[in-house]
Amino acid sequence: MTRSPFKLPAFFCWSCGKRIKKGNTNCPFCGVKYKGEERYGGQPIIGAGGIGWSDRVNDQFFRSYAKKYVIVSLIWIIGISIVIVAGLLISGQVKPEGEGMVILIGVPAIICLFGIIFLLYKYTGRKTIEGVVESKQEKQKIRHTEEDTIPYTQFIVNIRRADGKLKRIANDDNALLYIYFDVGDRVRIHNSAYLKYTEKYDKSRDAQLFCAACNTSNDVRNSYCELCGAPMLKGAIVSQPEINIAPNIVRTSRVVRKPADSGVKIFCTSCGTELSGGAFCENCGAAVNKR
Repeated sequence: MTRSPFKLPAFFCWSCGKRIKKGNTNCPFCGVKYKGEERYGGQPIIGAGGIGWSDRVNDQFFRSYAKKYVIVSLIWIIGISIVIVAGLLISGQVKPEGEGMVILIGVPAIICLFGIIFLLYKYTGRKTIEGVVESKQEKQKIRHTEEDTIPYTQFIVNIRRADGKLKRIANDDNALLYIYFDVGDRVRIHNSAYLKYTEKYDKSRDAQLFCAACNTSNDVRNSYCELCGAPMLKGAIVSQPEINIAPNIVRTSRVVRKPADSGVKIFCTSCGTELSGGAFCENCGAAVNKR
């Protein structure tokens, strides 16, 4: 289940990015409060995301984070290979002799090979390119299992790149990115070896911002991701006229209209959960705006 972006398991300070000290209510490095709306000092949500491309895309954090991901992935690959070999030996299905040795060596070798190929593909640097959100789609699909058929909705965001190619972002039963991007949004698709992220040019109207490292949704006023400590990719903060609006109103869900034969469904913009029609999200507690 996806967590609310405003109730993160905070491990890093939202203001300076340093790891949180247990038992403290204020950051010992920069002095800000860890939790509560007052920690932002009255800064409005509207305009906090800024306008323009972020100048933090080359931060060393992303290089370090990617390297850690590769190391952890390799450890998992090796670990799975060892478990499979041990399972075959313990079960007695394979003996360490003759053809059995071929299996005991070949299976983990294939697993490691595919894992390394995946990591090389994932972290191969490609050209960063801009584009525009061209369209959004909702497709009703069915997932077949051995015991049942499960209906689900696939939410798709289509981005027309500057080179004419189409980038497709698809998520099953999660409307978070579907709602985050609007048709006509100008975006930049970062494809360096260490940063894979689709950044919006105008983030001034957003109440949440996705971390470019771990993809967790944060309050747009955060300077760093509370979950992993990555710098948030914001534009230049813009001044907005005072608007007498409660902060939680900006974070409300919006109606997502389905095809005529399926009525109307509502999805929480904080966590992407489908709502049952109440005033608050059953998963994260965000207020729901049904207008």
